[in-house]
Amino acid sequence: WRGTEHRLARFYRRVLVMGIEVAVAGSTRTDNARLESINITSTIRAKGSYAEVVFHSSAPATWRPEAGNEIIISTTSDALRHFGGVIERVTETPANRRVFEYACDCKDYTWLFDRRMVATNYATSSGAAILADIVNSYTTGFSTAGIDNLGNIPAQRFDYVYPSEAFNAIAAIQQAHWYIDFNKVVQYFTAITDVAPTTGI
Repeated sequence: WRGTEHRLARFYRRVLVMGIEVAVAGSTRTDNARLESINITSTIRAKGSYAEVVFHSSAPATWRPEAGNEIIISTTSDALRHFGGVIERVTETPANRRVFEYACDCKDYTWLFDRRMVATNYATSSGAAILADIVNSYTTGFSTAGIDNLGNIPAQRFDYVYPSEAFNAIAAIQQAHWYIDFNKVVQYFTAITDVAPTTGI
């Protein structure tokens, strides 16, 4: 995943459909999900991961997904998460007089990561220490286990910015990438993968 971008869409339809589990708001909703509709787009460069899923109600309708519900898509064979985040938007359409379909647009956990704003100053320190403090002080439920120490950065001042914006600012200084994985672990690592050759004089 690191340093790459890829799209997961038809892959799920051809390979994983028989082993997919979809949970919404802590309850398994695989039977309500149209598995062939699952479309996941993942980008590493802090731009977020997205999912599209269509659910259908039972007859008569007794359940519907709602914006703000947590959604987790995983494989049953190994419990590996292929998406974790929050439903942002639900579009309801009637399939017939008793059954409704719900097209859901979902965003990864960055949606929850940005619920509070950062308003503080940091003295010259390691970027990792500042990032860890932002996570621990301004977010809830996220792990800093994936933050690499890439050295010190100058003093920073944040005047009511989202945590993701603070991360973007520090990542720009340290030439780093970051994202939140589907287990709510913040991953932060160098974007520099190639070292230019040196020449002797």
